[in-house]
Amino acid sequence: MKVLLTIPGPPQGKARARVFQFHGRMIASTPKGTRLYEGVIRDIFSFEYPGFEPLTGGLSVALRIFQPIPKAKAGRRSLELIERGELRPTTRPDADNVIKAALDALAGAAYRNDSQIVSLTADKFYSKRPRLEIEIAEVAA
Repeated sequence: MKVLLTIPGPPQGKARARVFQFHGRMIASTPKGTRLYEGVIRDIFSFEYPGFEPLTGGLSVALRIFQPIPKAKAGRRSLELIERGELRPTTRPDADNVIKAALDALAGAAYRNDSQIVSLTADKFYSKRPRLEIEIAEVAA
């Protein structure tokens, strides 16, 4: 079984939880932007895979992070390098934070728990069509 999912728009990383004290107790809260982005990922998954039963075995996950081309890189020479894959983003969002947002969003929907992931890859690219592509595949036992 293989799950392929494309999330349109600029990829977002998972923001750090905000911790505050409330009536003597420490409370951690996920920032609203992160909650919304993870909700979009879950909603798109639910639309693309209605009634999906979460995968239960070992999984391989590949993410392709396509970030918007910044204006400073919109010149002809830079665009040629981007098209050949020779100029890639070294800017935010960090790949590990994008991974965390995507994996947390799909836990419980595409698979039971992200501890099932035994192989993980992520690549960042520039694109005129920013998006996040996620591929989840079962790993043979």
